[in-house]
Amino acid sequence: MLAADQAEAAAAAAARDQLPGQGAAIAAGGGVTDPSTALAAGNPVRLLLSILGALLLVGAAGSGALWWRRRGGGLPA
Repeated sequence: MLAADQAEAAAAAAARDQLPGQGAAIAAGGGVTDPSTALAAGNPVRLLLSILGALLLVGAAGSGALWWRRRGGGLPA
């Protein structure tokens, strides 16, 4: 019975030291780089961060274009 208790304690210690999102796929090599693969694995964080990043880039480009047009900074004719 002592061996089973030791194995259970070792498994609990290993699980406690493992960060969320680190599973056998990441430990086996490489990790998850595709947001849709991470979503299929049940982790929507990468997909949501990708969408947020894209929205921030579009917003920055749009506000920069608006600023440029209102400033009258078009190319000289």
